[in-house]
Amino acid sequence: MVFVDANEMVHLVYSPMYYMDADLLDGNFQYFPFSTGTIEYWNETMDNDVAVVVAGVEDMDGDTVLSEAITEANGYFESMASQASIGVDGNGRIHVVYNALNELNVNEAGQASMQVFHTYSDDGGMTWSEDIRNLTTECEETQPFAEFGYEFYYAKLASVVDDRLHVLVQADLQPGTAVQQTEIPIGEEANQMFYMSPPADPTVNNEEVLVEGINIFPNPANNAINVELGLDADLASVQIVDLLGKVVYSNTIQNASATKFHVINTEALGNGTYFVRITSENQKMIETLVIQH
Repeated sequence: MVFVDANEMVHLVYSPMYYMDADLLDGNFQYFPFSTGTIEYWNETMDNDVAVVVAGVEDMDGDTVLSEAITEANGYFESMASQASIGVDGNGRIHVVYNALNELNVNEAGQASMQVFHTYSDDGGMTWSEDIRNLTTECEETQPFAEFGYEFYYAKLASVVDDRLHVLVQADLQPGTAVQQTEIPIGEEANQMFYMSPPADPTVNNEEVLVEGINIFPNPANNAINVELGLDADLASVQIVDLLGKVVYSNTIQNASATKFHVINTEALGNGTYFVRITSENQKMIETLVIQH
């Protein structure tokens, strides 16, 4: 991506990848998506052949190597980290949002899902923060879908950054595109758009504390579920969200700290997978729910 800031400085952020085309006339070529996995940055104050590595594929499991389960490219014809975009805030901090493989989420075809990451530079792009944020697991809008295994791709950061990052991203149920990979389902679930607006400053935490593992029973459920709250709060919001992001149940609980169980009638919900989300003044809890009538 090429970006021109308010001072007419040209910035470039990109992901290198190795292509090979031995015969330019035969319509065929080879590309090697696993050869690189970095995002690189350049601006016009730098030499033409010098770029700075911004970030790359994260070592999600801590073993320093890419998962052996990843055996096939996703069909985007790009490297393991790609689709980078730039934004600049009022303090001159340069923000980069990009997509990279999540080696912990690999489908049966050997393809790893992409997720959305963020980093920044406070010195004009010469050095970059090592505090890489996974926006898909950080943001309330996308976190349940990331935990369920959705892929997020084609992320785009708005070039003007205020106190928040403004990001649009596409999500679907499987890695890759429906054009090249026929096993990917077609329909509403195949292409969803999410808007994410996390704080631009990673030191600012205005999100609720995430507590995993709500006690829901029975699960799978039929006609009703019991949700064990265990909250120290006066008010709590309980929602059930389907895989399309639609809220299919919502209720506010008064005096939540004194309410041990919240019963929800699920007779009207169709068979499938949902997310139960509980939010209070200082906590956020999310759990997967399966309905089987």
